[in-house]
Amino acid sequence: MVLSAIWTLAFGAHSSPPDIHHIDTHHDDNDPDRDQRTLQENETNIARILERQRLLAEAERDILGTTVYLPAPSVRDDSTESKTSLFLVVTSLTLNNVGCYPFFGIRDRHQVFPKLFPLTSPRSSFEYLQQVYRSQGVLGIWYGMPCSMICHTCTIFYEAFLNSIVGRFRQRSRKVLPKALIYLSTRIIEFLLYIPLYPLLRNSLLLRMDSRAGPWPTNTSYLYLLRSFFVDYVHDLIGLFYRRGRSPSILPLHSTVLPSYILNLMFEIIQTWIFRWIYPRLVPTSFFSRKKSRSAQRPPPPILTTGRRPVNAGAPSPSTSSSSSTSSSSSWAAAASSSTSPSAPASATTRRTSRDRRHRRQQNQQQQRLNQEQQAVADGYMTAVTATDISATIMAAMPTVSSNSPSSTMLAVNQARKGLQYFSSTAPRNPTLLQEFYPEMVCAMASSMITRVLLYPLDTVASRVTAQGAFFPGIGAAPTPYSGFWDCWMKSIRPEGGGLLGLYSGVLDCIIVEAMVRWLVLEGTWFAHMVIKWIHQRQKLSF
Repeated sequence: MVLSAIWTLAFGAHSSPPDIHHIDTHHDDNDPDRDQRTLQENETNIARILERQRLLAEAERDILGTTVYLPAPSVRDDSTESKTSLFLVVTSLTLNNVGCYPFFGIRDRHQVFPKLFPLTSPRSSFEYLQQVYRSQGVLGIWYGMPCSMICHTCTIFYEAFLNSIVGRFRQRSRKVLPKALIYLSTRIIEFLLYIPLYPLLRNSLLLRMDSRAGPWPTNTSYLYLLRSFFVDYVHDLIGLFYRRGRSPSILPLHSTVLPSYILNLMFEIIQTWIFRWIYPRLVPTSFFSRKKSRSAQRPPPPILTTGRRPVNAGAPSPSTSSSSSTSSSSSWAAAASSSTSPSAPASATTRRTSRDRRHRRQQNQQQQRLNQEQQAVADGYMTAVTATDISATIMAAMPTVSSNSPSSTMLAVNQARKGLQYFSSTAPRNPTLLQEFYPEMVCAMASSMITRVLLYPLDTVASRVTAQGAFFPGIGAAPTPYSGFWDCWMKSIRPEGGGLLGLYSGVLDCIIVEAMVRWLVLEGTWFAHMVIKWIHQRQKLSF
């Protein structure tokens, strides 16, 4: 009943056979031969129309017999997968920051104190962490981690607030200001909002570097650590503007905040460009294409052919149920007019042969395209079967009335069957949040490490300027004094300052160890996802 309702909705009810009494067989003249010829032509037309109607009925039975109804996805299963995926994504990001935190501190010490830490290798890094573990315990390795998490959270809110303000500003001033002025204005806004964030980043860097500043604090000293962190933040923020309140460990605004902002801007631009270059090369097109909604873009369905032209099965049919009666009446008229037309000349055979060859070539191309699309389905393409798709497939498979060959009906039925098999093989299975976010997370981490290596010399100079004037009890030394960013750059590239190679101090730890930690976190996250999925499937089978 449902299939018949879909058929009636798409094409309407079948038209009744033509009545031969409606055909005018009387003429004004009394030529018996002409009347006999007219009667024979009418009988031939009626026979052709009845044969066509029989073929259409058989095609209807064949096509509706191949339709497959798929069960609707479980809302409960989708909700469970979304919750577990969200938990795994948040856990992965948290473990990534926690695992890389000690190595970030080691890298910063190599950048600021290249002479105190000349060995830059993964082995020396693990030996240093082993010494910290023996003297302070496990928690001593993550000294200052809470303050770093606070800084990281503030950075996320800063970026979200900045995107909101910049987006509104660009939308309102798009029709008033030129693009160059809009770009300059947005960068000025970003710089002004970056000023209160810089002292927070600076104090987080100082705590991360000084990981051997005594034992891990107790509850009282932990509160004292947070209080001192907040006091130092306010003190450094005031010191950027007022000379009397300037901290001895901070340089003027143009020597600290401006170079740091330019470096972060360069990092963002280069990382975005590398991400856009890596993503399409590492992630195939058919990898977990998430379907946002029913109106979202889907992979193209197979091209089905009728007797005259190829028809896209996923595209809306030009004929609707409201115009089914009109199309049927025009089909009767087309059949009658085509049957009374004069015979084709001899050259029509050649044209028909070339048309048949072209038609077979198009069928071969469409079959190859169908095979490729079915392979894409096997690789991960996912779509849904809807009533619109089914009716469009049936409409595309119907043979045209003007076709004189009965084989076109069977060809259309076979094409429709393949199309319905294609739709039935693409069940609506939306990927989980982790499956969608995982390739983006991998590409983002890879682009971040590549960008950090490219900008490593500038980051080294910025770290040395940031740590100016500070004293580190755990290290027992103070950094080399500099008057500004360019003064630090000129002194660093000299032979006594280490040269250009000295600016790459700690780059091996940045690449090898950080990549290893990120890889372990990603692999562990994906393994946990597969285990949870396996447990969920076992629970479904048990019920």
